[in-house]
Amino acid sequence: MFLLSKIFFLFLAPFVWLMILLSWYFIAKKPSSKRRIKIAIISIAVIFSNPFIYHNFVLWYQAKPIELTKNQQFQVGILLGGLSGYDKHNKGFFSESSDRFIETVQLYHQGIIKKILISGGNGTFNNQPPETKFLSEEMIKNGINATDIILESTSRNTYENAVYSKRILDSLQLKGPHVLITSAIHMPRSIRLFQRAGLLIQPYPCNYFEFDEEKAFYEWWIPDISLLENWKYTIKEIVGTFIYQMAGKA
Repeated sequence: MFLLSKIFFLFLAPFVWLMILLSWYFIAKKPSSKRRIKIAIISIAVIFSNPFIYHNFVLWYQAKPIELTKNQQFQVGILLGGLSGYDKHNKGFFSESSDRFIETVQLYHQGIIKKILISGGNGTFNNQPPETKFLSEEMIKNGINATDIILESTSRNTYENAVYSKRILDSLQLKGPHVLITSAIHMPRSIRLFQRAGLLIQPYPCNYFEFDEEKAFYEWWIPDISLLENWKYTIKEIVGTFIYQMAGKA
């Protein structure tokens, strides 16, 4: 299932759809088939490269910002992996989702969360260390007490994040609600999975893909081909939620 999910993810980008349709267009023999394929290509290119459509859809789907104050204190903040990786020499690097790390460290230093559970193993097919190794080392460098860091180093997806985190928190007798820290676009699916696993959750979305910014009118309508790739993250969340619901896991 892990392998299949990785392969399936590759086909969720509109850019890949266009490549498949273009290949089909050159193979097709019937003029009527070529015409329908051409319409599909133009439709996908126009819709999924439009900044206005992308901005408003993501803004609608992703979790809304939540403010936590020092008067609200929680035993544990759960940081989901997927914000770092390793090179071929097993040196760790932060990714574009590193805002999750920043927000977690801030919540800890503000006294809003007392402990941090990092949930994330090796989500690749390479023989790399678990993501928790790099993240925990970086947290200690940023003033987090090592005794306040809990590691869940075996999960490879969000479902396993939830199930394995529940086991650890139960074994340590740490009661919720717990602060769940992940990207805003990933939060709707994460909440479902963690609540289904039996955890009381206070969501804390961060790493926003889109926010309510002001742009000149023409900027919303100039096609942006990079969106053909960016769409796959939102589509992944929607499709992933549907599949987990069908499987009774969300």
